Amino acid sequence: MQIQKKLVKGKSISEISEELEEEEEVIAEMIREMGEERATGKEEQ
Repeated sequence: MQIQKKLVKGKSISEISEELEEEEEVIAEMIREMGEERATGKEEQ
């Protein structure tokens, strides 16, 4: 996923939202959901 790659590169939520032309709140929610998926073992391959 693009967001994961950008986080690994050390980009901030605001930088990611700008690059993906999405609201910061949407990016933050997607990051939270990714964390929940990892915690529950539901990570998509």
